[in-house]
Amino acid sequence: MTTHFDEEHEQARLAALWLTSALHELQYTVGPIDWQQQGIAADVTLNGHVVGRLGDLWSRFKDSDGDFVPWLRAQLAKTTK
Repeated sequence: MTTHFDEEHEQARLAALWLTSALHELQYTVGPIDWQQQGIAADVTLNGHVVGRLGDLWSRFKDSDGDFVPWLRAQLAKTTK
């Protein structure tokens, strides 16, 4: 029997894997994502800066129509000022 916790845990694991892979391809340095403990609420750190929570970034990434990279660059610009 699968529990709600198991489903959320698997969703967080897959989101972390997909996002990490995609962001590495875009030449970003991705910090460890603590999906095991924090689930989809885990912070995502790029190039040493927290840019958002795993669930939020994953939703934006998978639903984007080509605007994810410009949005991500804007988020990073905010964190480096």
